[in-house]
Amino acid sequence: MWDKCNRHFRNRLFDRDTLLLKVYNINFLYVLKTYTSKHSSLRDDFKKKTRKRFREDFLKLLGDNYYFWAIYLPDWQKPDYAERLQDFVDRHFHALVGRVFQPAGTPHCLILALEQSAVNVSLKGALDKDYEKIRQIVKDEKCEMFQVWPHEIWDNGNSQKWDDESLQKNKVTELGVVDALVKFS
Repeated sequence: MWDKCNRHFRNRLFDRDTLLLKVYNINFLYVLKTYTSKHSSLRDDFKKKTRKRFREDFLKLLGDNYYFWAIYLPDWQKPDYAERLQDFVDRHFHALVGRVFQPAGTPHCLILALEQSAVNVSLKGALDKDYEKIRQIVKDEKCEMFQVWPHEIWDNGNSQKWDDESLQKNKVTELGVVDALVKFS
């Protein structure tokens, strides 16, 4: 289904026009029975299981199709960091629009999401203009980058704070991918 996607803008997960759809076959009679049942525990159990499955499937969809990085500007511990972060986003707005967001639980970083296909094409030698532009911005600004995964960003629906130890194992020196994937040299 992913290869048949329809979109306004390529490679913009956080754009206002991005809509990701997931298709499920649902037994309507079972749902109707569950919601009309006199036993609220049956309804609550159904809701809980369904929400959990939808969440897990959606996070899997994101993990299968996007790479995520937590990006920190240099000296992010200094008091003027919020203004510098805002200035960074303002200066590079056209390159970052729809590709980054600032999680509520970690206001000192930006989450960058890029489609795996764009990153993989560039890793193989063919250039993806959007990816290369963002890569150059991150390099010029001397940002610290850490690869993160969807379940780490959206922990039970809330943004998660990362400790230094967990981030250090996923630190990348350039905008590339770590772990079992190819790492930029």
